[in-house]
Amino acid sequence: MPTPLRYIPEDAKLWRDAKGRPIAIVEITVRCLLGMYLLKPTERNTALIKGVLGRAQARLDFELFGYAYLSNHGSLLAGVRSAQHLATIMEYLHSNIARELGRPEHSDWQGRFWGRRGRPILVLTEDDLVDRMRYLLSNSTKEDLVKHPTRWPGAHCARPLCFGEKDHGIWIDRTRLTKLRRRKRTSAETREEDVMTLYELKLSKLPCWQDLSDEEYRERIKACLLYTSDAADDDTIVWISGVAGSL
Repeated sequence: MPTPLRYIPEDAKLWRDAKGRPIAIVEITVRCLLGMYLLKPTERNTALIKGVLGRAQARLDFELFGYAYLSNHGSLLAGVRSAQHLATIMEYLHSNIARELGRPEHSDWQGRFWGRRGRPILVLTEDDLVDRMRYLLSNSTKEDLVKHPTRWPGAHCARPLCFGEKDHGIWIDRTRLTKLRRRKRTSAETREEDVMTLYELKLSKLPCWQDLSDEEYRERIKACLLYTSDAADDDTIVWISGVAGSL
Protein backbone atom coordinates (compact mmCIF):
# COMPACT_ATOMS: atom_id res chain seq x y z
CA MET A 1 0.00 0.00 0.00
CA PRO A 2 1.13 3.61 -0.52
CA THR A 3 2.90 5.06 2.48
CA PRO A 4 1.98 8.54 3.86
CA LEU A 5 5.36 10.27 4.26
CA ARG A 6 6.17 13.97 4.49
CA TYR A 7 9.71 13.59 3.21
CA ILE A 8 11.20 11.97 0.12
CA PRO A 9 13.86 9.31 0.88
CA GLU A 10 16.44 8.86 -1.86
CA ASP A 11 15.53 5.19 -2.25
CA ALA A 12 11.91 6.24 -2.97
CA LYS A 13 13.00 7.94 -6.21
CA LEU A 14 12.27 4.85 -8.25
CA TRP A 15 11.61 6.51 -11.60
CA ARG A 16 12.98 9.22 -13.88
CA ASP A 17 11.27 12.17 -15.49
CA ALA A 18 11.48 13.25 -19.14
CA LYS A 19 14.81 14.99 -18.43
CA GLY A 20 16.33 11.90 -16.84
CA ARG A 21 16.17 13.21 -13.26
CA PRO A 22 15.26 10.73 -10.48
CA ILE A 23 11.77 11.31 -9.11
CA ALA A 24 9.35 9.89 -6.59
CA ILE A 25 5.64 9.76 -7.44
CA VAL A 26 3.19 11.22 -4.95
CA GLU A 27 -0.58 11.21 -4.75
CA ILE A 28 -1.72 14.59 -3.40
CA THR A 29 -5.25 15.00 -2.03
CA VAL A 30 -7.02 18.04 -0.61
CA ARG A 31 -10.55 18.64 0.68
CA CYS A 32 -12.65 21.76 1.13
CA LEU A 33 -13.52 22.91 4.64
CA LEU A 34 -16.48 20.94 6.05
CA GLY A 35 -16.84 19.25 2.67
CA MET A 36 -18.41 22.39 1.22
CA TYR A 37 -18.94 22.54 -2.55
CA LEU A 38 -16.41 25.29 -3.26
CA LEU A 39 -15.02 23.57 -6.37
CA LYS A 40 -18.31 23.53 -8.27
CA PRO A 41 -17.72 22.09 -11.77
CA THR A 42 -18.81 25.19 -13.64
CA GLU A 43 -17.09 26.04 -16.91
CA ARG A 44 -15.23 28.96 -15.33
CA ASN A 45 -14.13 27.09 -12.22
CA THR A 46 -12.89 24.22 -14.36
CA ALA A 47 -10.88 26.56 -16.59
CA LEU A 48 -9.36 28.31 -13.56
CA ILE A 49 -8.34 25.06 -11.82
CA LYS A 50 -6.73 23.79 -15.02
CA GLY A 51 -5.02 27.16 -15.43
CA VAL A 52 -3.44 26.89 -11.99
CA LEU A 53 -2.27 23.35 -12.78
CA GLY A 54 -0.83 24.41 -16.14
CA ARG A 55 0.95 27.45 -14.74
CA ALA A 56 2.33 25.39 -11.85
CA GLN A 57 3.77 22.92 -14.35
CA ALA A 58 5.35 25.70 -16.38
CA ARG A 59 6.90 27.38 -13.33
CA LEU A 60 7.81 24.41 -11.13
CA ASP A 61 8.73 21.80 -13.77
CA PHE A 62 7.11 18.57 -12.59
CA GLU A 63 5.56 15.50 -14.18
CA LEU A 64 1.77 15.29 -14.00
CA PHE A 65 0.23 11.86 -14.55
CA GLY A 66 -3.41 12.52 -13.67
CA TYR A 67 -5.79 14.81 -11.80
CA ALA A 68 -9.44 14.91 -10.74
CA TYR A 69 -11.38 17.65 -8.96
CA LEU A 70 -14.92 17.09 -7.74
CA SER A 71 -17.09 19.70 -6.02
CA ASN A 72 -15.46 19.42 -2.59
CA HIS A 73 -12.11 17.66 -3.06
CA GLY A 74 -9.32 17.09 -5.52
CA SER A 75 -6.43 14.74 -6.13
CA LEU A 76 -3.51 14.35 -8.51
CA LEU A 77 -0.51 12.15 -9.24
CA ALA A 78 2.76 14.02 -9.66
CA GLY A 79 6.46 13.29 -9.96
CA VAL A 80 8.63 15.22 -7.48
CA ARG A 81 12.40 15.54 -7.10
CA SER A 82 12.58 16.35 -3.38
CA ALA A 83 10.53 17.18 -0.31
CA GLN A 84 11.09 20.88 -1.04
CA HIS A 85 9.85 20.41 -4.60
CA LEU A 86 6.75 18.64 -3.28
CA ALA A 87 6.05 21.37 -0.71
CA THR A 88 6.44 24.11 -3.32
CA ILE A 89 4.03 22.38 -5.72
CA MET A 90 1.41 21.86 -3.01
CA GLU A 91 1.68 25.42 -1.72
CA TYR A 92 1.41 26.89 -5.21
CA LEU A 93 -1.54 24.76 -6.33
CA HIS A 94 -3.65 24.94 -3.21
CA SER A 95 -3.07 28.60 -2.40
CA ASN A 96 -3.85 29.77 -5.93
CA ILE A 97 -6.93 27.58 -6.36
CA ALA A 98 -8.27 28.86 -3.02
CA ARG A 99 -7.40 32.45 -3.88
CA GLU A 100 -9.08 32.34 -7.31
CA LEU A 101 -12.18 30.25 -6.57
CA GLY A 102 -12.66 31.99 -3.23
CA ARG A 103 -13.25 35.33 -4.92
CA PRO A 104 -16.66 36.97 -4.23
CA GLU A 105 -17.91 36.36 -7.77
CA HIS A 106 -17.49 32.62 -7.28
CA SER A 107 -18.62 32.11 -3.70
CA ASP A 108 -20.14 34.00 -0.78
CA TRP A 109 -18.01 31.96 1.66
CA GLN A 110 -15.41 34.17 3.33
CA GLY A 111 -13.71 31.72 5.68
CA ARG A 112 -10.96 29.18 5.16
CA PHE A 113 -11.11 27.34 1.86
CA TRP A 114 -9.41 24.00 2.63
CA GLY A 115 -10.24 21.78 5.60
CA ARG A 116 -6.57 20.90 6.15
CA ARG A 117 -3.28 21.06 4.32
CA GLY A 118 -2.97 18.79 1.31
CA ARG A 119 -2.04 15.21 2.09
CA PRO A 120 0.85 13.71 0.09
CA ILE A 121 1.05 9.92 -0.15
CA LEU A 122 4.26 8.43 -1.50
CA VAL A 123 3.72 5.62 -4.03
CA LEU A 124 6.37 2.92 -3.66
CA THR A 125 5.61 0.15 -6.18
CA GLU A 126 4.41 -0.15 -9.76
CA ASP A 127 1.32 -2.06 -8.61
CA ASP A 128 0.44 0.77 -6.22
CA LEU A 129 1.04 3.30 -8.98
CA VAL A 130 -1.49 1.61 -11.25
CA ASP A 131 -3.88 1.24 -8.33
CA ARG A 132 -3.63 4.96 -7.50
CA MET A 133 -4.25 5.89 -11.13
CA ARG A 134 -7.28 3.59 -11.21
CA TYR A 135 -8.60 5.19 -8.04
CA LEU A 136 -8.01 8.72 -9.35
CA LEU A 137 -9.84 7.90 -12.60
CA SER A 138 -12.79 6.54 -10.61
CA ASN A 139 -13.50 9.96 -9.12
CA SER A 140 -17.01 11.00 -10.19
CA THR A 141 -18.15 7.44 -10.97
CA LYS A 142 -17.48 5.85 -7.58
CA GLU A 143 -19.69 8.57 -6.10
CA ASP A 144 -22.42 7.71 -8.65
CA LEU A 145 -22.36 11.24 -10.06
CA VAL A 146 -21.89 10.17 -13.68
CA LYS A 147 -21.82 6.84 -15.48
CA HIS A 148 -18.43 7.44 -17.05
CA PRO A 149 -15.60 9.73 -15.83
CA THR A 150 -15.27 11.36 -19.26
CA ARG A 151 -18.75 12.84 -18.63
CA TRP A 152 -17.67 14.77 -15.54
CA PRO A 153 -17.80 18.49 -16.45
CA GLY A 154 -15.14 19.54 -13.94
CA ALA A 155 -11.34 19.33 -14.10
CA HIS A 156 -10.61 15.65 -14.75
CA CYS A 157 -7.89 13.85 -16.71
CA ALA A 158 -10.16 11.13 -18.12
CA ARG A 159 -10.94 12.83 -21.44
CA PRO A 160 -7.38 13.84 -22.40
CA LEU A 161 -6.03 10.44 -21.33
CA CYS A 162 -8.72 8.41 -23.10
CA PHE A 163 -9.06 10.45 -26.28
CA GLY A 164 -5.68 12.11 -26.62
CA GLU A 165 -7.23 15.57 -26.40
CA LYS A 166 -5.18 18.60 -25.36
CA ASP A 167 -6.34 20.11 -22.08
CA HIS A 168 -6.08 23.84 -21.41
CA GLY A 169 -6.82 26.24 -18.59
CA ILE A 170 -6.70 29.98 -18.03
CA TRP A 171 -4.56 32.06 -15.71
CA ILE A 172 -5.55 35.62 -14.84
CA ASP A 173 -2.67 37.86 -13.79
CA ARG A 174 -4.42 39.64 -10.93
CA THR A 175 -1.36 41.75 -10.06
CA ARG A 176 -1.11 43.14 -13.57
CA LEU A 177 -4.88 43.60 -13.77
CA THR A 178 -4.85 45.71 -10.59
CA LYS A 179 -1.97 47.85 -11.84
CA LEU A 180 -3.64 48.47 -15.21
CA ARG A 181 -6.95 49.41 -13.62
CA ARG A 182 -5.24 51.87 -11.27
CA ARG A 183 -3.71 53.65 -14.24
CA LYS A 184 -7.03 54.10 -16.01
CA ARG A 185 -10.03 56.18 -15.09
CA THR A 186 -12.45 53.30 -14.61
CA SER A 187 -11.83 49.63 -13.90
CA ALA A 188 -14.24 48.72 -16.70
CA GLU A 189 -11.68 49.87 -19.26
CA THR A 190 -9.45 46.88 -18.47
CA ARG A 191 -10.92 43.40 -18.79
CA GLU A 192 -9.70 40.07 -17.41
CA GLU A 193 -9.18 38.94 -21.01
CA ASP A 194 -6.44 41.57 -21.34
CA VAL A 195 -4.28 39.82 -18.73
CA MET A 196 -5.31 36.23 -19.39
CA THR A 197 -2.88 33.46 -20.38
CA LEU A 198 -3.83 30.05 -21.78
CA TYR A 199 -1.86 27.15 -20.33
CA GLU A 200 -1.76 23.60 -21.64
CA LEU A 201 -1.68 20.73 -19.18
CA LYS A 202 0.94 18.16 -20.13
CA LEU A 203 0.14 14.65 -18.97
CA SER A 204 2.99 12.13 -18.80
CA LYS A 205 2.66 8.37 -19.14
CA LEU A 206 3.00 6.31 -15.99
CA PRO A 207 6.65 5.16 -15.83
CA CYS A 208 5.63 1.51 -15.73
CA TRP A 209 3.77 2.00 -19.05
CA GLN A 210 6.05 4.53 -20.71
CA ASP A 211 7.17 2.06 -23.39
CA LEU A 212 3.62 1.74 -24.73
CA SER A 213 2.59 3.65 -27.83
CA ASP A 214 0.13 6.51 -27.41
CA GLU A 215 -2.73 4.33 -28.64
CA GLU A 216 -1.74 1.41 -26.42
CA TYR A 217 -1.50 3.76 -23.43
CA ARG A 218 -4.98 5.15 -24.08
CA GLU A 219 -6.37 1.60 -24.24
CA ARG A 220 -4.60 0.69 -20.99
CA ILE A 221 -6.11 3.77 -19.31
CA LYS A 222 -9.58 2.93 -20.62
CA ALA A 223 -9.24 -0.53 -19.05
CA CYS A 224 -8.78 1.20 -15.67
CA LEU A 225 -12.01 3.19 -15.85
CA LEU A 226 -14.87 2.50 -13.47
CA TYR A 227 -18.37 2.43 -14.92
CA THR A 228 -21.52 2.68 -12.87
CA SER A 229 -25.18 2.03 -13.63
CA ASP A 230 -26.46 3.89 -10.56
CA ALA A 231 -26.03 7.44 -11.87
CA ALA A 232 -28.85 9.36 -13.52
CA ASP A 233 -29.87 8.35 -17.04
CA ASP A 234 -28.80 11.64 -18.60
CA ASP A 235 -25.22 11.21 -17.25
CA THR A 236 -25.11 14.85 -16.16
CA ILE A 237 -26.13 14.87 -12.51
CA VAL A 238 -23.51 16.56 -10.35
CA TRP A 239 -23.41 17.91 -6.83
CA ILE A 240 -23.28 21.68 -6.80
CA SER A 241 -24.82 23.19 -3.68
CA GLY A 242 -25.63 20.20 -1.54
CA VAL A 243 -28.47 18.92 -3.71
CA ALA A 244 -28.40 17.16 -7.05
CA GLY A 245 -28.94 19.41 -10.02
CA SER A 246 -28.87 18.86 -13.72
CA LEU A 247 -26.27 20.87 -15.63
